[in-house]
Amino acid sequence: ALFAAAAAIWALTQDIPGSVVNASYPLHLLVGLAWLMGALAIERPLGRFALRPLVANCIYWVNERALTIYLWHAAGLFVMYQLLWERETSELDKRLFALPVVVAVTFLAVLLFGWLEDVGGGRAPRFWPRRAPAGRMANVTRIAIAVPSLVVVLVAAFLVASAANNVSVYDIEDADVRLHVIPPSGVGLQLRTNRTKILDKAPSQRPTSGKSSAVSPKELEAETKEWLAEWQLTGVALTVLRTNGQGWTAAIGHQAHGTPFEVGQVYQTASITKTFTAAIILQLVERGLVSLDDPLSRFVPDFQGGERVTVRHLIQHTSGLIATDGISPREALELASSEGLQFEPGTGFTYSSPGYYMLGLIIEQVLGVSYTEALHQQLLDPLGLEATVMDEELQPREESTHPYSAFADGYPGLIWSSGGLHHEIVPEFEYHGILWSSAGLYSTTDDLARWAIYLWQSDRVVSAATQDAMTTFLGPEFQYAGLATYPYCPCWREDGRIRAERWGHLGLAGALEYDPVDKVSIAVSTSGTVVDENVIIALDDLSLRLRRLIRGREMPILFR
Repeated sequence: ALFAAAAAIWALTQDIPGSVVNASYPLHLLVGLAWLMGALAIERPLGRFALRPLVANCIYWVNERALTIYLWHAAGLFVMYQLLWERETSELDKRLFALPVVVAVTFLAVLLFGWLEDVGGGRAPRFWPRRAPAGRMANVTRIAIAVPSLVVVLVAAFLVASAANNVSVYDIEDADVRLHVIPPSGVGLQLRTNRTKILDKAPSQRPTSGKSSAVSPKELEAETKEWLAEWQLTGVALTVLRTNGQGWTAAIGHQAHGTPFEVGQVYQTASITKTFTAAIILQLVERGLVSLDDPLSRFVPDFQGGERVTVRHLIQHTSGLIATDGISPREALELASSEGLQFEPGTGFTYSSPGYYMLGLIIEQVLGVSYTEALHQQLLDPLGLEATVMDEELQPREESTHPYSAFADGYPGLIWSSGGLHHEIVPEFEYHGILWSSAGLYSTTDDLARWAIYLWQSDRVVSAATQDAMTTFLGPEFQYAGLATYPYCPCWREDGRIRAERWGHLGLAGALEYDPVDKVSIAVSTSGTVVDENVIIALDDLSLRLRRLIRGREMPILFR
């Protein structure tokens, strides 16, 4: 009772990410101790229950097939996902049939392959479980429970102490370092691609709101709160902005870990950073300093296969470089260098952070300044995006994670001088963040909404011709990639091209989009993540609701 009360107090007074017990070491420890003490308190009744013939036989059979169950339940999860998530099934069906499907597939695998455990254990192989031998199911002793439990408690206490020494507000580097893992925004794009249907012609005219009066903040807030309740999300920060400066910004509810959303709050944009990186590259293309068809070997000669990879391949994730997530650019490019290309460039699609780290190197080489400095010089300062900063500017790490050292001899730079373009060795730049030119940017929804308009509508970043190239989308085998821009459907074919109602880029827990017809941008950060298909659908629904509500109606001036 004491440990259960302590667990309840901790859960109610602390920020628990996603309200998941395993996400908090102290809560995990307290809940584990509560279960342990509860089991010890009813040790004898549990022992008597386990001696009942039917229960004893089930326990005995599960023990004999433990390895098979452990290995093959994953196949059950895969079948369940294919049957219930890859097809259009209702939420009720998912809740009702998910567990039965996994259990059924696992049980079938046990019947088919469980006999291998008998062979491994020196027993006669059997397809059907045996009865528990008499006298084998003795009561559990206190030592049998207490000794392994003590080990678990000591390990948990060590983890609590470790966590207490490493907690940080902007601690981006996860304890679970992931290699060969597609970042969440890449998973979100794959989910969106799976749902996309290309129409033969543009959809019919979308209905208007039917109201002529100015839209009020109360209407927008009520619509957003209704959306949150319907999709069971705990909160959202968002900005809706027109090209004429009319708009609305709000923060409602709290994030997954309990921190309230606030207007003007700086949050991790994650992969939306890629739109900034690509924009600088495209500016260099317009200036004639870089070509989209330049080979990577021009900038990084030591990378194996770099002569076949182009700048365009890097931007569109068709380079063949591996996917990584949660590791520094130095580690990512060291791994990419050792692994080489995974497929012939231009023939496949892999959402690759190392590809965007290569673009960061190109930017530094051509401009002769660090990526962070280039970002401020080329985009943030001229556009007045004052709230947008790199992770290293919020909480710099002690050691540089710059990928310069991933290449033994450094890399040659391309410096523009009065005599033209020439090679020289670029000085070693430093970077004290973790996700750099792929996902290292922090911003507000206000800044991002303005950025969407500057990038895809105005001429303040790139020309109209370049914007057209950004929204020339590839086919489904390449996840409809443009140049750091992806279509948000309805989509249709017109003049041999795939057209989209709107477009943008996904981040870890939100999205940035621009509607070229209504000339409206929407920047969203929400409590869910784009790894969840429901969040992808929810974001589309929010966009539809808000655009329908404001269409044809005046809004307050948000920016001048």
